[in-house]
Amino acid sequence: MAQGSQRQLLYVAESTFGTTPGTPTMKVLRNTGGNGITQSRNQLLSQEMRSDRQIASMRLGTKRPILDIPFELSFASFDDILESAMFSTWDTGAIPEALETGVTQKSFTIEEGFLDIGTYLVSRGMVVDEFSISARPDAMVTGNVRFAGKAVESPSATALDSTPDAAPTTDPFTTYEGVINVDGSPVGLISSFDLSVANGLDPKFPVFAQEAYRMGYGRSNTTGTVNVFFEDADLLTKAIEETEISISIDFTDVAGNILRLTLPRVKFGDETRNVQENDITENLPWQALYDETAQTNIKWERIPV
Repeated sequence: MAQGSQRQLLYVAESTFGTTPGTPTMKVLRNTGGNGITQSRNQLLSQEMRSDRQIASMRLGTKRPILDIPFELSFASFDDILESAMFSTWDTGAIPEALETGVTQKSFTIEEGFLDIGTYLVSRGMVVDEFSISARPDAMVTGNVRFAGKAVESPSATALDSTPDAAPTTDPFTTYEGVINVDGSPVGLISSFDLSVANGLDPKFPVFAQEAYRMGYGRSNTTGTVNVFFEDADLLTKAIEETEISISIDFTDVAGNILRLTLPRVKFGDETRNVQENDITENLPWQALYDETAQTNIKWERIPV
């Protein structure tokens, strides 16, 4: 029986969508479990009418690989994955190095290896459909990345790379270190923060083919919620009056590495309150918008020690 403790996820960037490099140098992808690579396919039932009332034939439809990977956010561990989520590349000439929303799709070949039973499952053309993170008190910062792809290969007894590059060993971010700023000023009354970057992926299939020939994509829809302890009318007023704000968060690990998230232009949706005996909290859904000055709706920066 395969053990979850012996399961391994590896990935390598593709130069051509859906094509694994000839001699791939794979990287270990940090994760906290999940359901693994799955393939969603419609069942195509024959509609032939028979006098014995039997179904004559069934085929499986187009191949639609899906992979959800839960993780604990840590410095440098998900830089490649963020590039796919943002349709962009890190600007290594900037100080600090920055990543903003772009238009260049990045795909991966991902291998799920069950090392204790010597079985390997490979999926090609995997692009980030949605990237999300969640910050709660007294907890590590967690997240999930959902991939959509081109095809899943039949299981193999041979790994694509028997000596993959190890994953970074940086400690996960927690909500003990770091700071959140609203309009440039630190705010200490926020009880939770959630973010989702959705790319609206839509695989395109020609006739006489079960694999997508390309991955259609939509706008960078960056949304989330922020929960705050209701101590004053400031954010409530901004929500009611449709006042736009900026949000930035410094995720800081114990070594001092910082992953900075900036949302330069944010507008709140419908504010609601949760009234309990010992506190009242505000729930504020938000939408990130394109900012003319920053020229992006979201920006990541990496600041190593």
